[in-house]
Amino acid sequence: DAKNAAREFFDLMNKNSNAHFALVTFNNVVGSASTSTQNDSNIATNFPAGGIGIFPLPAILLKKLEAQTNFDEVKGALTNLVASDGTNIGGSCDRAIEMFTNESRPNAKKAVIVFTDGEPTVGGPLSGDPEQNCILAAQKARTRGIAVYTVGLAQDPSQLALQRRILGDDTPQGMAKIAGNGSKFFPVTNAANLRSAFASIARQLSQLVE
Repeated sequence: DAKNAAREFFDLMNKNSNAHFALVTFNNVVGSASTSTQNDSNIATNFPAGGIGIFPLPAILLKKLEAQTNFDEVKGALTNLVASDGTNIGGSCDRAIEMFTNESRPNAKKAVIVFTDGEPTVGGPLSGDPEQNCILAAQKARTRGIAVYTVGLAQDPSQLALQRRILGDDTPQGMAKIAGNGSKFFPVTNAANLRSAFASIARQLSQLVE
């Protein structure tokens, strides 16, 4: 459901705007290249009998040239993604911000979409504390005029309050609140409802460009 919702979002943006795309995936570390991988438990860290597998952790880097939108590359990178251990939300957001700073087209509107089904468990590079790492990334986005749309998938309702505190647009330390620039938080409690959240972001991004 998550991958299908993301694909539909990319399609909407590609059809309705002159968008360039990038993708940063993360678990306890942040992907650095299109071929990045991460060794992780096949089942869970507390079930060693499941063994260790090699999981894709791609990063599709932003490109300045008008013809290099990365649309196909980003959509294709979603195919083999699976959930794995650890959640470095702040690190992935910071990586995206740095890409915008160094590789974006002149005068392009910029926005990061942070999607997670958990809460931050790993810090770095801005702070070793996972939550402070998110706050500092959001502050960097604010100073550089970059909107941060956050989507929190809380299939366990007990996660929702914590996700809102960290990702929210109405909480003092929420990433969307701190980032400003039109940022917004989208809480989702059912994976099937992700499509409507991403579609809403696509509409808001189109308005941002206009």
